[in-house]
Amino acid sequence: MRSLDTEVPTSLIVLVEPLTENAVEHVNEIAQTLFNDLQSALIEGARTKTFSIELAIQNASRRLNTHAANQEFENRQIVSIACVEIQEDQAIIGLSGPTHCFLRDQAGLFSLTTEDHESAAPVGVSGRLPKVRFFNTNLQHQELLLTTSATRSDQILSNIMSSDLVRTELWNKVIEHLRDTPSASAVLIAWEEDLGDEARGKDDIHTQNSPSTYSQSPPAVFKSAPMKIKHLVSKHLWRVLSVLLVLSISVTIGLQMYEANQFDFWNKHEHIILEAKLQASQSLLVAQGNSPSAESRATLHSAQQMLTDTLNITGTNTELEALQNEILLRITTLDKTTLLTDLKLVLAPSPLDTNVHYGSFLLANNHLWILESNSGEVLKIDDASSSQYVPEVIFVRGVTYQGVPSNTPVDIAWDEPRNRLLILDINGKLFASDPTSKYQPKPIAGSLSLSEDTKRQFVTTGDTTYMLSSDGVVTTYVISRSAIRKIKTSQIARVSESNLFKLDAHKDGMIVLGDKGLYVIRQGTPTSLVPNVSPSPEKATSILSTDGGSSLLIGDPVNQRIIHISDSGGLIRQYVHPLLADIVNIVATENRIYVLSKDSIRSFEYWK
Repeated sequence: MRSLDTEVPTSLIVLVEPLTENAVEHVNEIAQTLFNDLQSALIEGARTKTFSIELAIQNASRRLNTHAANQEFENRQIVSIACVEIQEDQAIIGLSGPTHCFLRDQAGLFSLTTEDHESAAPVGVSGRLPKVRFFNTNLQHQELLLTTSATRSDQILSNIMSSDLVRTELWNKVIEHLRDTPSASAVLIAWEEDLGDEARGKDDIHTQNSPSTYSQSPPAVFKSAPMKIKHLVSKHLWRVLSVLLVLSISVTIGLQMYEANQFDFWNKHEHIILEAKLQASQSLLVAQGNSPSAESRATLHSAQQMLTDTLNITGTNTELEALQNEILLRITTLDKTTLLTDLKLVLAPSPLDTNVHYGSFLLANNHLWILESNSGEVLKIDDASSSQYVPEVIFVRGVTYQGVPSNTPVDIAWDEPRNRLLILDINGKLFASDPTSKYQPKPIAGSLSLSEDTKRQFVTTGDTTYMLSSDGVVTTYVISRSAIRKIKTSQIARVSESNLFKLDAHKDGMIVLGDKGLYVIRQGTPTSLVPNVSPSPEKATSILSTDGGSSLLIGDPVNQRIIHISDSGGLIRQYVHPLLADIVNIVATENRIYVLSKDSIRSFEYWK
């Protein structure tokens, strides 16, 4: 017995039942672990009472599983544990493994053990933490009976429980049966208003030890709380391997903690869930952004452990499991994060020129091609790898090219088979710029249909050109060196409510970015592509298909990053820098990414 004088008497009763003979010598260690872990958790004041009991039982389980003498018993039902925390006439009962629990009050005798508890993992099963089921009760005018696992499948006991005996006879029959059953041991806890010395002496006969039972005898009656505790020992207990340890400990928890309302005996799972949700949400806030700092990782790992422990108590919980998955994903994302130290400036306007607005750009034929919306010009930078960037104007709004007047350019695309740049103006006219004519624009016969709500995004693959409107209408054209002709118009199904604004080629069709996510379009049918990254890029502004469509770059200005994912959504790496908060578009070579903002172009190296 361990005790410290306190004005707040608290008692812990631990029933441990090893089912293997070699575990007998470790029962004291198990009980001591339970006591130490529970006391430590309560003193920290960071856990609810039920949570503390749960953690204590799980720590005892880990200790038992890792003990060298018990390695041969892994994957077997080694022990079951019942842990009762009592203060005055209130009790929290935590059951792990197949331990059985009865409660008798003035209305009758009840079994508190549930089917869910019966299927819970017993302590000692490798790789699984034991589930603990909790019951709260007021012991006034009640008696509580904890029995070993043997009673769970005891048909005689079941028959007694289902009989029509009156309350007193039924209770006595249960007690008598347990005493006469070789494989059963039990602890009886009862509340009594007061007991004289003579009565106490009679009760003490029930706390005897048998030769094969380890026990630290509890007092029959607690002075500050009239509780009667009996250890019912089977007459033939030596015939079985089961060992019963009853450890009754008067635990001290400071009066200050009591006054601070640390003892919440009526904690429901809702409170435990709320505590875990709050800590998980706070950890995501602390680790918000993309900093892979030690503080962020420690905060996330702490929240992850809290959620794991909580789910072991509560069982399945959709909200907690979603938070757990989010935190795991956030940790994985941080592991694949590169914090950029420098973004190389490629192009920036003069400080005096405040009216520059770059609309789109692309990288092809060792040149950067840039559309400047306000001036209505298309620019070419001769060598993107050079340290000096001198833009050359190759297209100007309002100029007549070979008899065809031009208007404001709205998008550009690269025609790979014909090695030329395509420029689309606001009237739907296409102009081609290629090296054979020193990049002087030439009109292409025919035109593209542009509605007022069209974002004028188009892309050319082979002899086919696709035009995307914001409402999901895709117009398909066939293109040759001198002309373009419309083939068909189709509506992308099931994304009509999305505002689509980016289009690129994909190995299986097209990849489309909208305000509600990414879609891979295969034969007109969209499939949502969800990047496996946290936080999710909810307001991405640009996409780029790379490696022949086997991977994808996503510009996410809200989170100041560029995400590199596989064609199935798996994260390859993310690149983070404050200047990425203004991403308009991105292009890439094999080892370098170029980032377009509305008034500059910067680049950095990346790795696949």
